[in-house]
Amino acid sequence: MTETKRPRGRPPKNKEVEKPHMDAFHADASGWRNAMSGLGMQQDKSVYTHYGSARILNEKELTQLYLAEGLGYRIISVIPQDATREWVYVRDDKSRAILDREFERLGAEEAFYNALVFLRTYGGSLIIIGAMDGNTIDKPLNLKGIRSIEYLKAVDNTCVNISESEWDMNPSSPMFGKINKYKVRYYINDMYVDQMIHHSRVIEFKGDPVPTSTFSGVDRKTRYWGMSALQPVYNALSALGSVTQNTLNILLSFNTGTYKFKNLGALLSSGQEELLSKRLQAIETSSSTMNARVIDSEESYQKEYTSLAGIDQLIGIYMLQLSGVSSIPMTRLFGKSPSGFSTGDADIENYYNFVEAYQKNRLKRPVHLFLNMLCSLHKLPLDPDFEFNSLYQMNETQKAELARIEAETEKTIATTELMYINAGLRDPLAVAKKHGWEEEYDDIIPPEIPEVDDDPAST
Repeated sequence: MTETKRPRGRPPKNKEVEKPHMDAFHADASGWRNAMSGLGMQQDKSVYTHYGSARILNEKELTQLYLAEGLGYRIISVIPQDATREWVYVRDDKSRAILDREFERLGAEEAFYNALVFLRTYGGSLIIIGAMDGNTIDKPLNLKGIRSIEYLKAVDNTCVNISESEWDMNPSSPMFGKINKYKVRYYINDMYVDQMIHHSRVIEFKGDPVPTSTFSGVDRKTRYWGMSALQPVYNALSALGSVTQNTLNILLSFNTGTYKFKNLGALLSSGQEELLSKRLQAIETSSSTMNARVIDSEESYQKEYTSLAGIDQLIGIYMLQLSGVSSIPMTRLFGKSPSGFSTGDADIENYYNFVEAYQKNRLKRPVHLFLNMLCSLHKLPLDPDFEFNSLYQMNETQKAELARIEAETEKTIATTELMYINAGLRDPLAVAKKHGWEEEYDDIIPPEIPEVDDDPAST
């Protein structure tokens, strides 16, 4: 059997070359393409752009970014500061008074702030609850037997050895796939302490989740706890750092001088570099003492300056990029006033909405667990109704306007109720009781009228 060979060379002259079909001018899942202009085709350089392998930051790098990189510290700490600075409001008056005292005694706001900072730095953290219930720390907490809560200690997930922790592998257990006892190592006065701590005695904080696949760059610890807040912003943070560092290098070499010597090449080829060095030193010495340069008539000196035009706009672009990926507005991250006609109010409003969502997703459940421990200690109703106080702060003008509106509202209500009383539609005593004024208005209570006997025989 003869194998049919592939034709070679150009097509015959009488054969018409296939023209691009109109279907080539369309958009599909692979991107925009245009065969005539080359957009999206082989000659388009942009089609070869792809994302390489991600660089996963290790614990040492995360620590250095938090300690030494000012913007890294800001990205880590700003959101925990705003999430905890107004703290929580317990609606029940009796419970609120007791719980507020406990918050202050235990330093609850600081402990939760530290836990959130560790969470955002390393991807996870714990708050160890010093609850005294008669059992050791590796035993389940007896919620009804809590006699006192002595301390709150926040530790980051680098102190937790998940390999040596005890896991619940029972599929029918509500703790399935979670740690039942944490192997914790933390430092006290330059000494480390190893303890097995039951999960009911800690409050766990986890970071943003990562894919649970066996991707080689993500280890077991990161898959359990989640990723650091510095991981997704690292490229933007590195780019801004590179730009500012290069700007500093430009400033250090902002002006340079050029000397022109006659027969410089011959001077160097004859091995007279020392003579040239002495000549340059003499010129610089004369410049420092006389504020002028003394040179030979056949020599010349020219001062050149590096242009800095547009550098501020370039840095601003990278600042805006970092602000976007960190979800922190420019005014909060950099302390930079908004440019143009914007007042920045919309940015702050969006940011506060983001923080409120962060409180709901990352902070509400841990606070609820802690409140239940305090309520059990003080024999208060469990599951108290609470909310996070608003982040919005009114200025003096806004406070005065709010007071005026409230006063006008009270005046309108009082006028309306007085009208009902005069019309006989409302009882004055009922209105007084509604506002808690019945003790102040005893005179409005009508006197008791003695009963009249209708039996004529008694008269």
